[in-house]
Amino acid sequence: SKWVVRFIIRGLIPWLGHVLEFPKDTIKFLERMKKKHGDVLMVQLGGFYITFPQDPLSLGAFVKETPEKLDFNLFARNLVQQLFGYRSIGNEKQILMTTSHKHLRGAGLEVLTRAMMCNLQNVMLQNIVSSADQTNWVEDRYSCTARILFSGLATYPFLAMHHTSLKEEVNKVLKESGQERPFDPLLHCSFVTAVLQDMTFEMADGCEYHIRKGDRMAVFPYSAFHTNPEIHPDPHSIKYDCFLNPDGSKKTDFYKAGTKVKYYNMPFGAGVSMYPGRFFANNELKQFVFLMLVYFEFELKNPDEKIPDTDVNRLGFGALHPIRDIQFQYRLRF
Repeated sequence: SKWVVRFIIRGLIPWLGHVLEFPKDTIKFLERMKKKHGDVLMVQLGGFYITFPQDPLSLGAFVKETPEKLDFNLFARNLVQQLFGYRSIGNEKQILMTTSHKHLRGAGLEVLTRAMMCNLQNVMLQNIVSSADQTNWVEDRYSCTARILFSGLATYPFLAMHHTSLKEEVNKVLKESGQERPFDPLLHCSFVTAVLQDMTFEMADGCEYHIRKGDRMAVFPYSAFHTNPEIHPDPHSIKYDCFLNPDGSKKTDFYKAGTKVKYYNMPFGAGVSMYPGRFFANNELKQFVFLMLVYFEFELKNPDEKIPDTDVNRLGFGALHPIRDIQFQYRLRF
């Protein structure tokens, strides 16, 4: 192994660093800095020095680091206090773990999944009145229903996609009351940790980096490996079988430069911060897609329309939304 001295990316503004540029388009910022400075970036953002490991082969060292050195919870507690004025009482983690095991696994998960199936069927079929009406193409009759449906899904605290709408509502209330929400550019990162003691971070290539106590480390999976063309060729194209082997089985072997990548896809996080509602989230998405395909036929109004880009403002907050709607029409199959 060898020690490497990192270049600190300070930006033009003292103390603030790149705090204004970073949240505007986090992906482009990290990609540009990676090309210029390599796989380990140390960026100054709002008074903090944040280390971004960008090499997917080295992510295991970050995920498996001991809580005595990297604390995933400290940033979360501070953020909740800034956003909502809620001060941790110290035992929330145990309460959440107990609740999650009760309702999001085993028998509790089965009950929740059955309830979701009934609710989806009720919402989708509640306005069916006659067989004649069922055969006509519809464009917007269920637009209100769709909004209610997705809003209802988001009321479950287990859905990460609710984070953005909740944050917008909080910002609105704070603005109306004459308050300002403290800005934290790391809201756009999926994994943020506080460095509790001086430590050494070893990369897969053997290079070692000194991480200082009081700094932060953050990982942005979307750019590190989800859209990394070395792991997923042509990552922005829609490929229904990108996670399937030729025989239809689940594909788990992905490589970068001939080396197998362990963390090739992290929709629900990893390690101690892995999303507890991942099983229910998978179930409800499969139910929704299944029922929509069983009950309805679909046609694009403009088949040649280009696929819209994604809304970069939602990066790090779950499912990415397109910058505009795709118009389609549908009708019941029966």
